[in-house]
Amino acid sequence: METIYLVIGILGFFLVMALAFFGSFVLLDFLWGRSGGDP
Repeated sequence: METIYLVIGILGFFLVMALAFFGSFVLLDFLWGRSGGDP
């Protein structure tokens, strides 16, 4: 049973990291798109 909890913890950790990375990337892209209109 401990192995299952370990796998769930690792998957959850990677999921949170992926969501945080993707969210920060989208937020930066949104801010950059709004702040400057030049390409």
